[in-house]
Amino acid sequence: MNNLKITFFTFLAVFVAILLIGATVAPYALQHAESLYLEVQADANARYARTMANFVRGRLAAGVDPDTVISEFQEATAGSQVETGYVCLINQDGVRYLSHPAEEFNGMPVKPQALFDPNFSGEGQTRWREHLERGESNTGLLHLGPNMPIEVVHFNALPELQWTVSSHENTARIQNQVELVKSWLTVASILFGLVIAIPATIAARRVNAHYALQQQRQFELEQALLQGEHDRKAKELAEARDLQLSMLPKTPPTLDDASVAFYMNPATEVGGDYYDYQVTEDGTLTLAIGDATGHGLQANTLVTATKSLFASLGHQADLIEIIRKASATIRRIGLPKVYMAFALARINGSTLEVVGAGMPEALLYRAADKQVTPIALKGMPLGGITSFAYQKTTVELAPGDTLLLMSDGFPEQFNQHREMRGYEFAADFFLNQCPNTPETIIERFTAALATWRATQPQTDDVTFVIYQRKQPGAV
Repeated sequence: MNNLKITFFTFLAVFVAILLIGATVAPYALQHAESLYLEVQADANARYARTMANFVRGRLAAGVDPDTVISEFQEATAGSQVETGYVCLINQDGVRYLSHPAEEFNGMPVKPQALFDPNFSGEGQTRWREHLERGESNTGLLHLGPNMPIEVVHFNALPELQWTVSSHENTARIQNQVELVKSWLTVASILFGLVIAIPATIAARRVNAHYALQQQRQFELEQALLQGEHDRKAKELAEARDLQLSMLPKTPPTLDDASVAFYMNPATEVGGDYYDYQVTEDGTLTLAIGDATGHGLQANTLVTATKSLFASLGHQADLIEIIRKASATIRRIGLPKVYMAFALARINGSTLEVVGAGMPEALLYRAADKQVTPIALKGMPLGGITSFAYQKTTVELAPGDTLLLMSDGFPEQFNQHREMRGYEFAADFFLNQCPNTPETIIERFTAALATWRATQPQTDDVTFVIYQRKQPGAV
């Protein structure tokens, strides 16, 4: 439909212009149209060459070897109609073709007699070979030699490789059409206005179709490049996710007097939550849980750093000192606007010590009176102010007591009505699930979360760490 509209309005404009302006003015108008077409074609050539140059840079930056990049370039341009338009890859050293749609040209030098006209005027022509040897980038007309078509050319140099991407478009066809229309309009611009307008309209339609085809080709190439970049990033994220999950404990510790269970479900390919544990020779258990701000690779980097810090500092006696040293180290790393909310829980015999740095409050179920007591874990997250006065909570555990540490993914999940699940619900739900086993409690929490969000996406990472002191005689 658009092509029909272009045809109709082009015909009408040319016909009326011929009747009003006459045979004297029409040739000048067509000369301007020819110049405009060459400018448009030059712009298209420049964008095509830049696109292919970015393709080459991107593939090399991804670690692909040059020979493979040349082969991919050859494959991407195969089937081009050389007599109408094509793109090639040139080695500045020796000025030889590395890739050309006509494969017999590969390895051959460019035509030594080819002259380059940067002004589109026929003046100031220089040897094209010299521009290529100097690694220059430019747009103009390329005169290949006597009795050979003139080409619109744009060459884009890659100085770091001593390569040049060159895009060519043969001007002979459009020039012949314009010259034919010029002669017809000059001879009978008034008497045969209708007849003369038809060829001009056909020429305009062909130009439009040709330009539209080039735009389609460029769009398809850009889409292919975007898809390749998307696939590369998806692979990197998948590898980062596998690396992150590999750093987390696969199984909980085996303890004579307690049971421990873990759970983590990232909201994106690479999450920012973290959990871990250490057991010393005397049976002291230290649990860790963290929640980095944001998601993605920066959060993953912070998780990796926190894992290393816990591995090196977790055995120290003072939990507050562990928090302070870890915070100072992360601050020195200098990740912009990324912090780690963090909490440590240490159980030595029946004594529980808990220190928090910006995590949601811990929930402690007391089996004796069947009540849940919250334990505040407020504090500056790791990487913030290093002089913050962190607080430690110490309590005595009885058989059947259960401790829940969690990130904010469960209580802050929204449903379809933009309602938050809430921390009060989390405490009540935890109370109702005790004294089930830690594994069962986690299963009930995850099922409740799935029911709550229904079709809504998971908005944040969800992590649970549960410690339960066994009843006497329990296995």
